Amino acid sequence: MASGRSRTTAATGTAIAVTSKRAGTRRIGNYLVPVEAVFHVPRIAPAARGPWNAEAEKVAWWDEMSGYGCIIRRSAKNGALAGFVGVGPDHPLFNFDQRAIESLGVRIHGGVNYSWPCQESEPEWRSVCHVGDANRRGQVTARLERTFNQPFRHDEMWWVGFSCDQPDDILPNDKRDYAVESALDGLSHRIYRDEAFVYEQCVYLAAQFKAIADNRDPAEVPAPSTTPATKTER
Repeated sequence: MASGRSRTTAATGTAIAVTSKRAGTRRIGNYLVPVEAVFHVPRIAPAARGPWNAEAEKVAWWDEMSGYGCIIRRSAKNGALAGFVGVGPDHPLFNFDQRAIESLGVRIHGGVNYSWPCQESEPEWRSVCHVGDANRRGQVTARLERTFNQPFRHDEMWWVGFSCDQPDDILPNDKRDYAVESALDGLSHRIYRDEAFVYEQCVYLAAQFKAIADNRDPAEVPAPSTTPATKTER
């Protein structure tokens, strides 16, 4: 089910076209993922041609293994993707900041750089907060009649995230960056971290959080094969 809407933000009065898809499946790399919502936002989508043209600006789903909420969201500034995993009040990491989380041995691309509660005042297509109810996983979440730019009732969750705007990452909105990468024709180590990469990182982060909840060492969780073994020095 999809809906194309043009809405006006209260803050700026600017019309924003938003296309959403609810409660279905989405092909992300080699994975067929049951998703809660997918948002395409032309105003945020990178204008330059590249692998990001076929991607969304926000994808939300529940990780099947851990049961935690996950989000992929694109930065409006640099066009890079970021990933987030949400845990509830009963989780040991609830209300922990980035440094405290990393001190437990949690590993993720570029390091944890976000820890915050649900963004209740943000429109649904931009908020780092889940759509749907954890008790209704796998069921159709019919909220298409809700205005996209109005706040809605969020689950009480604590979100932890990372971003793919690291020194080794290509930023879609940096025209010089992608032009240089194209000219080098693969000679550079820098690459674009796509939806599939961020999806695997989110699942990896969720698995580490599940290990912590089960009183296990998060270092026991194997890293996905796409995770860089070491940071490349410039």
